[in-house]
Amino acid sequence: MALGFRPTHAPQTFDSAMSIEADDAVDEQGFTTKQQRFVEEYCVDGNATQAAKRAGYSPSTAYSIGSENLKKPEIKAAIAERLASLALGPAEVTKMTSEIAQSRLNDYMVIREVQGYEQVEQYVTVLISHARNEIKHLEAFIGRNKLTKESRKPFDEKIAALYEKIAEYEFEVDKWGDDVTRLVPGRPVVRRVAELDLVALAEAKDGGRIKSFKHTKEGVVVETYAADAALDKLARMHGLYEKDNKQLQPQRVVRRIGGKSPVAPDGTGA
Repeated sequence: MALGFRPTHAPQTFDSAMSIEADDAVDEQGFTTKQQRFVEEYCVDGNATQAAKRAGYSPSTAYSIGSENLKKPEIKAAIAERLASLALGPAEVTKMTSEIAQSRLNDYMVIREVQGYEQVEQYVTVLISHARNEIKHLEAFIGRNKLTKESRKPFDEKIAALYEKIAEYEFEVDKWGDDVTRLVPGRPVVRRVAELDLVALAEAKDGGRIKSFKHTKEGVVVETYAADAALDKLARMHGLYEKDNKQLQPQRVVRRIGGKSPVAPDGTGA
C-alpha cells in the first residue's frame, strides 16, 4: 500500500511530512508504527486528537494528523476491522445481559461462622462481687509467685481497671438501687455472619456485571445494573413482546348486510 514516500533529498509537502516521519518504520501492510498505534488508540475512545498524541505524534500537530488519518481509506478500514474484532457477538451480548439479569447482591456475599457470646442479664451487685473476687485472685497470684515490680505490671493494670469498673457499678447501684441489671457476655456461641466478598466484586466489575464498588466511611458501596432493564432487553432479544416478534393480531370478521360471505377489515374473504 503506497503512502507517498519521497526521496530524502526531495522537498515534502506539509501533509506528507505530517503523515510520515523519517524514523517511523513501515510494516508489510504499509502502515507506519505510529499509524498502527493510532488505529489501536482511536478504538479506545474515538478521539482522533488524543489518539494521535498517544500514538506518538507531536501534540502541536496531533489534531491535523488525527483528522488526516481518519480520511485515509486504508486507516478507516483498519479501524473498522479493529472495532469489529473488539465488539461482542450476539451470543456474548445475550450471555452478559443474562448474567446482569440474574445477578443478585447475595452473589457477592460469603457466610462465615464466628465465635460470639450470648448476652445475659445480670445484677450489677453480682458483677461487683465477681470483680472483687477477681482482684483477690490476682493479688494472691502476685504474692504466691513473688513477682517483681516489672513483671507484675500487667497484673497491676488489670487490677486498676477492675477497681474502676467497681466504682462504675457502685455508682449505678447507688443511683438505681440493688435491682439494677446489665447485659453481660454469657456462654460462647457460634454465629453465622454475612460479609461482602471483595474478590467476587472485583471479578464482577471486570466482567461488566456490576457498575462499580468503592470503599467509604460507612463501608463498601456497590452500584449494580438494573436487573429489570436487563430482563426487558432479554425479552426483546427473544421476541417475547408482541411488537418484537410480530405476532398476528386476531382479525375481526365482518358480515356484510345481504348475507354475503364474511370478510376481514382489509377486504379479503374470511
